[in-house]
Amino acid sequence: MAKNDSENSYRNSVREKFAKLIQLVGSSATAAVLMGLIAGAGGDIATRFWKPEQVTVWQLSGTDQKALLARLEKSQGDAAVLRQIVSDNPKATQLVETLTADISATKELLQSLPYIERRASLNLIPDVFSAAHAQQAATTPPAEDHSPNMFLYLILALVAFVLVVFCLMYVFTKDKTKTAFAEKMISTIIGFALGMLTGSNAGKLK
Repeated sequence: MAKNDSENSYRNSVREKFAKLIQLVGSSATAAVLMGLIAGAGGDIATRFWKPEQVTVWQLSGTDQKALLARLEKSQGDAAVLRQIVSDNPKATQLVETLTADISATKELLQSLPYIERRASLNLIPDVFSAAHAQQAATTPPAEDHSPNMFLYLILALVAFVLVVFCLMYVFTKDKTKTAFAEKMISTIIGFALGMLTGSNAGKLK
């Protein structure tokens, strides 16, 4: 009889802890989101009074780059034809040579510009790390490096695993000290994870 009462008491305790765990996760997530929103609002207010120096960076897609290179290639061919037409005029020939040199320099600049590879589709997990490349040849772009994304996924998987471990400890342990420690760690882990995600999203929106 005493054994059955002990088992029933333990089951009731587990149910109560499970209900408290849901409340703890919800409150921790809400607090983390609110802190992220407050931090973002504070940053926006600060930028209204103190505006850092802004640098304009032009973004050029791969399609636009290929189109520009094709136009420059055609212009270079037209310049070669024009050089033959004005070959008897030294001044015009010099201008055509200058134009050809400018076209070649522009082509080399477009082919050597660094670029960032991103997925065209939307991701549920924000892409914190983007693979940056410096072009070595226009015809053979480097293969996409998946190691930064794998590193991000490993971090998220590790955080999720640790969170599950502390949730199980919180629900099933009978030691009050371990319960309090698990509760504190759950709040910390949830705050860290949501802070990282909201921070990365805020950085992408700026």
